[in-house]
Amino acid sequence: MNLDYLKSLEKKYHYKRYILTDPIKYCYYFNETQDIELVGFMIALFSYGNIKAMFQFMDHLIKFLQPNPYEKILTFKENSNIDLYYRFQNRNDIKNIIITLKKFFINNNIKNYLLNKKVNNIYEMIDPFIKEIHDYIPKKFLSYGLKHYFCLGNQNSVLKRYCLFFRWTIRKDFPDLGIYDFLEPKVLVYPIDTHILNFAYKNHIIKSKISSRKNALIITNYFRQFEPNDPVKFDFYITRELMLKKSFRYKNIL
Repeated sequence: MNLDYLKSLEKKYHYKRYILTDPIKYCYYFNETQDIELVGFMIALFSYGNIKAMFQFMDHLIKFLQPNPYEKILTFKENSNIDLYYRFQNRNDIKNIIITLKKFFINNNIKNYLLNKKVNNIYEMIDPFIKEIHDYIPKKFLSYGLKHYFCLGNQNSVLKRYCLFFRWTIRKDFPDLGIYDFLEPKVLVYPIDTHILNFAYKNHIIKSKISSRKNALIITNYFRQFEPNDPVKFDFYITRELMLKKSFRYKNIL
């Protein structure tokens, strides 16, 4: 693999229509920074599982949040019923996710919490942020669904969904939104999923397919030779290539 190959992927997938194949598309429904931040966070942390089922759920979630997600969350009544569920998160879990985010955003927002923090890589920012979120969840709400959603007690994992959210919000170039101008893309780490692991292993970037922070950092550092200040630039293009070749169901999204 060389830079010419990566540039060919960029040329092939650097089109707005390919955003439709990725959960980031839901962030483009909104213009206000606070809505993009909130929707991006909620969507990124639901970004797991079968793509068709995931998008079906996300369509319903966005319909619930429209037209003003930030206002919707902050005015959410805790005695409200909500008919949303997805895989590991049942109706009560999703209701309690919304309640937790309401409590967090009333007191703060993600940008202000992270402002002025200096880190070498995004893990150093995510780990304390997860602990902060944990403090907003009443113990009686701590179901498996909530623990899975917020990655509680799993901070040594690759935290793919958080890495995805920060890629969306920090990078300013396609397809990302760059609403966090106080952080540089060089601190980002590749969101590690099966596609990236298989790609990295096949191209001898890593020696095993183990989903670990060590491998995530090795992969990220490998791509620094091509883009020192923006190592995750090729994440979107690589995953489009692997996803669209793997299954017709992604092509049907276009």
